[in-house]
Amino acid sequence: MSKKRLTLFSAIVILVFILYACTSPQSQQTEKSLETAARPTEVPFTSTPRPTRTATPLPSPTSTATPLPVTLQGTLFFDIDGSGSRNNIEMKYYDGLIHPKNPRFRQNPDLVKVLERYILFHPLTKDGTTITIMEPGLSGFQVCATLKKTVSMCAVSDAEGNFSMANESIRLGDAVGLTISDAREEKVGTMSYQNRYVKSVTIPAYEMHGVKVPEQHLVQTNLMKLSNTFNVTADNEPMLIGLMQGFLPYPPLKGSPYIYSFFDHDPRIGYGLDWRGRTGLTPKTYNHPPNKMTDNLDGVDIGGQKGDFVLSMGFGMAAARKSETMGNQVVVMIDNIPQSVTYSHLDTILITELQEVFNGQIIGTNGRTGKDVGAPHVHLDVGNTGVDPFGDPNGTYAQVWSRAFSPAEFP
Repeated sequence: MSKKRLTLFSAIVILVFILYACTSPQSQQTEKSLETAARPTEVPFTSTPRPTRTATPLPSPTSTATPLPVTLQGTLFFDIDGSGSRNNIEMKYYDGLIHPKNPRFRQNPDLVKVLERYILFHPLTKDGTTITIMEPGLSGFQVCATLKKTVSMCAVSDAEGNFSMANESIRLGDAVGLTISDAREEKVGTMSYQNRYVKSVTIPAYEMHGVKVPEQHLVQTNLMKLSNTFNVTADNEPMLIGLMQGFLPYPPLKGSPYIYSFFDHDPRIGYGLDWRGRTGLTPKTYNHPPNKMTDNLDGVDIGGQKGDFVLSMGFGMAAARKSETMGNQVVVMIDNIPQSVTYSHLDTILITELQEVFNGQIIGTNGRTGKDVGAPHVHLDVGNTGVDPFGDPNGTYAQVWSRAFSPAEFP
């Protein structure tokens, strides 16, 4: 072999060796390690694993697998009158500021603060003077939410009794429990919520029976409260704690309607209760003999102007019907509770014979159809057998009328 050919052969061998060395796994690993060292580690924005490529596409996740960010919030307050809602109450001022109608209630620190604040701004208050205060918020109570038997979030009520806590992992169908503890870390009450399906819907404007209904933007929130008041013990004496409650029976578009009938067991309720449920008088006399206080009216009459829109006070299935006595009616079976809400004497029904309705959806207009109706109004019944809208004093059925449909807010 000539010298030139030997040199060329040697060069080819060396070139092949170099190419082999450059493409070896060790070299690739070294190159990858250098690349990793030179680049910061990227942390994904969410912890959701990326889908693996397979021959068969993965099914899209269902709503039950989607976590829902939720804020649970509410107000704990000293429910002195036992009404289940936060009200102004009247108390007699004496040395010690004891409420004479509830001598068994011992003064808790929050009540003392409210009374001291009142006296600070009313320094000339004398013994025996009747004073009016808002039922005080309860501060320093720890509220913890339990999800799947695990405490997922906690908050402490502030000076006004308010609490708020957020969670990112509540899913459809989850049961959320609230445990409320006092300063001694003793459990004083529990509450339960059921995660319901979130529905956002826009109902386009439409016309029915000559009535033009505007476009409606409605949202049905997930969490529906299953209970909203509970008994606790404070200083060895019974006390009630309640949650701040909502009220959506009949927001009209015009006029100033008010409830002018009264409940069978307490005719005083007919005094000054407006359509928002605000009044200086609360249903306190549940235990009075019903045969001494009755008007034989199962439900309430809500006065208003003819043609005012009537809104559904809850989410559920609605049915339209007619009665010779009660006129045009809409019956709504409220979702998640075993009661129905019936709206009677409607001038016009603005839903189909059977359909799903949302909280706050327009279902009809105020009127005076039926027999012996008088002025235009909506007769409102709550329950299967004409139960009181303000709830059962013994707590055997849901407090539909003044219950908050949800304390949750969703972004």
